[in-house]
Amino acid sequence: MPRPLLVIIIALVGGPALGGTDVRAQVPIEIRVSDAALETALDQVRTQTNLDLIYADRLVRDRTTSCTYDGSDRAAALECVLDGTGVRAERVRRGQYVLVVASPEQNEENTSRVPLNGYVLDAETGERLPGAHVHLTELTAGATTNQDGYFVVPNLPPEAYEVRISYLGYQSVDTTLTAGQDPVRIALAETPIESEGVVVEAGSTRPSLGEPDLFRALQWTPGIRKSGVTSGGLSVRGGNPDQNLYLLDGAPVYHPWHAFSLISTFQTKTLHSTDLYRGTFPVEYGGRLSSVLDAQMKDGSRQAPKAAAALSVLSGRFRIETPLTPSTSFMLSGRRSYLDRLIGRQHPVTGTNGRRDTLRTGYYFFDTSAKLTHRFGETHRLSLSYYHGRDDLDLRLPFDLSLDFSSWLRPADLLFEVAQNWDNTTTASLSSDYRVRLSDAGLKMHVDYHHSVSHVLAGGVQVSALQFESTLGSELQRSGGTSTRQAQESRLNAVKVAGYLQDTWTPTPQWTVEPGVRASYFSDGNHVHLAPRLNAQYVVHPRWLALEGSAGIHVQYLHRLRDRHSLVYDLVSSRWVPSSDRVQPAVGGQVGFGTQTQLQPGWSLEVGAYARETRNTLVPADAFQEKDDIEGPGIKVGALLGQYVTATERAFGLEFSTVFEQPPWRTRFVVSTGRTFVRTPSRQPSGLRWRPSSLDVPLSMRTTLGWEGGAWNATIAAEWRSGYPTTVPVARYRLGDPTETAPTTYLHRPRVNNGRLPPYLRMDLTVGYRFQLLSADWTATLNVYNATGRNNILDQTYQPTDTGVNVNRQRGLPILPLLELEMEL
Repeated sequence: MPRPLLVIIIALVGGPALGGTDVRAQVPIEIRVSDAALETALDQVRTQTNLDLIYADRLVRDRTTSCTYDGSDRAAALECVLDGTGVRAERVRRGQYVLVVASPEQNEENTSRVPLNGYVLDAETGERLPGAHVHLTELTAGATTNQDGYFVVPNLPPEAYEVRISYLGYQSVDTTLTAGQDPVRIALAETPIESEGVVVEAGSTRPSLGEPDLFRALQWTPGIRKSGVTSGGLSVRGGNPDQNLYLLDGAPVYHPWHAFSLISTFQTKTLHSTDLYRGTFPVEYGGRLSSVLDAQMKDGSRQAPKAAAALSVLSGRFRIETPLTPSTSFMLSGRRSYLDRLIGRQHPVTGTNGRRDTLRTGYYFFDTSAKLTHRFGETHRLSLSYYHGRDDLDLRLPFDLSLDFSSWLRPADLLFEVAQNWDNTTTASLSSDYRVRLSDAGLKMHVDYHHSVSHVLAGGVQVSALQFESTLGSELQRSGGTSTRQAQESRLNAVKVAGYLQDTWTPTPQWTVEPGVRASYFSDGNHVHLAPRLNAQYVVHPRWLALEGSAGIHVQYLHRLRDRHSLVYDLVSSRWVPSSDRVQPAVGGQVGFGTQTQLQPGWSLEVGAYARETRNTLVPADAFQEKDDIEGPGIKVGALLGQYVTATERAFGLEFSTVFEQPPWRTRFVVSTGRTFVRTPSRQPSGLRWRPSSLDVPLSMRTTLGWEGGAWNATIAAEWRSGYPTTVPVARYRLGDPTETAPTTYLHRPRVNNGRLPPYLRMDLTVGYRFQLLSADWTATLNVYNATGRNNILDQTYQPTDTGVNVNRQRGLPILPLLELEMEL
């Protein structure tokens, strides 16, 4: 863990915020006015003291003042000018005052401070909007709504303030709110908006594989990509897919994919909000190293019933939202793939020798989600969420392989099952039933304390009870009539406890600093860790330039490992292994810098840099190890861990993203460059050696060009990236002994990932058309995947022969047109 680097970053990011606001040179102040207009005198105070004075024009109009002051105390100078005018100043934060009417019985010491609070909601559905910005334009202060759409700006003088409320994809509202009154309800209309030439649309189209998919949309964020092209989880800044935390209504999702990582389990249209954190994330989140995806499902419409249905090449889905009572709403959705219905699950085949057999190609997935929300009042709400997803595979080619992934979320329970059967008619037959179950029951308490405009404290406690269970029953019958039976099980229990505290400090309108710390305990192995984190932002100019930096430590107590050589189920199975006395938790430290600017109206630019180091990750001890015989070592945790070694991982990179929007055109260009290296114990005399990670991509570029006119829209998207690393053999040799009929040929691979696949290039085309029919809104979308038909190489393996080496290349999907039709009522 790079502790010296962390200290340097904290000094660089936090030092200016602390030092720049606490230390101020003593500048002489000289004010001499006699029967002058109060507004004129206040202008002199502003000029000489650099104080931010906020007041209404009506408050100072027709008021005069007389003052003689020589000194260096800014507050005393302001008090001198206001003395006898019937107006007094109330300090909001360092260097900022609000002027209010003075009353005989009140002074600054006994004046009550009051909050400005309320709710921001969707004008059409009545749902609360989390993450909306509430900005007090005169104070240059504000707040962000929480998950319930609630905001509060505390400790304000009881005055009226000009407020702007904004939310991505909604029309901003400018209004005047008075602090100290009952919470207000502010409704925003969901509609394309235009502000300073920038067009923002809710649900902007992103290229997807036949239907809207959250994870494919996230890949347009710099540093995020699939670990595989058509399969594989998300890799964030070169990290492994298991280093990402996925949350649905606060419950962890351990397997967020369908169709072997082709489609995510998150249905985009059922989500109310989605927060993505890369790099150093808030202390509220923990247990992972790379990123956090926090998704909240919709509560359901509170105004009128709504329904939607869609059909694509891969699946069909529906969504229903309706109010049950004025205070209760409900949302229900479902999705199922139907490829098995179209092509059938069983196909009779005949071999070249005339033997008949049955080819089974059955596969489908489905998921359902529901949410019931009841509001007891403005400040109390009860939500019940439900999710169930499943993948079912029944394959015979000509061996039997059946797979059953089943995930339940109520809101936090996961079931994963694998069952399969293998038949080999010449030497042996094996039947096995392998099941893996992970249960996670958790409790979370979170508290926000709004101390002042400058300080908002957040803290909480999280407790999780984890159960890991694996069972295996198998029978191996050999051709000689002998049989071997196995009955194994592995059961582990662990408790994870975490507490966190964070302060959002806004010392000036330009600075926002978020120091925090997270303490965690994991019972299996009695691991205790303290993880400090820091995020800071400095706004040089609201439009032209904003700078940000972050540093933090993260801890992950769970490792996801593939059962690589345990019977025949090693083809598909993997499981989570908790930290223990034998397995240390992975610990990572990372830092990041970024800048944002708006070059001109409609043209924005973001540049970021990061560096991280992670220790105690697990990688295969021998990536090319072959299983000895058909039985394998079994499912015990010790047998699984024997196939892995502890490694250290380092990554660094630069990210660039620019967006230009000028109706009816919009374009986006994303460039990510970086390296990811892994160091593992080596058999070479040099000892430890760094090598490229399997997810190392030195350069990747993505771009889109979109057009929208009336009912039509079109998008062209292109992706180019460096090929993934691959291991190329450097020699071939043969070994044997007199008892063998022929020697065995082997490949010599002295270094892992010593080569690289060819660059990957793909272009997609999306065309959409909106129309009305039968009192419903329809959208027809055609997505052409790999529109140029480029034959990309996704993987490359080598097989030795008696005379050379055969190179087997796995190629990507060809040109693939996909159509979706969606209806909304």
